[in-house]
Amino acid sequence: MTTYRPIAVALSLVAACVLLGGCKEEKPPLPGPVDGAVVTVSMVNLIATPGLYHDRTVRTAGVMRIEFEANAIYLHQEDHDRRVASNAIWLEFGTEVPIDQQRELSGQYVAVEGLFDDRRRGHMGKYAGTIHVKLLARWPITPTSTSD
Repeated sequence: MTTYRPIAVALSLVAACVLLGGCKEEKPPLPGPVDGAVVTVSMVNLIATPGLYHDRTVRTAGVMRIEFEANAIYLHQEDHDRRVASNAIWLEFGTEVPIDQQRELSGQYVAVEGLFDDRRRGHMGKYAGTIHVKLLARWPITPTSTSD
């Protein structure tokens, strides 16, 4: 005797997908503003879920390295010192950030802001994505003190 139960279950699942609007995977909404504004995101989230931030302007902080074939921002100092690319985001600079400022801040904690691309993975494809840097500053950003 042939049982048709597996076929019935499969057809039921197909029908449910069609009736409920399809089986395509929906991306969860991006945390923070979605109107083109800057999204502040931790390095951990950016590395773990780069697809959520693709084509978004992001702001993050970490330890920056500027050297030939190694322009990146790292999760923390030890990753920087040991060049752990899996805990880093590749950085690309245009004309917005002077090379002198890049060199001065290399090896330090910085805040970067720019357009994130999760498809471009930096030198040899070792990084979680690329930030096309528009702004760069020492981090934490401390207000200028005024004398009393």
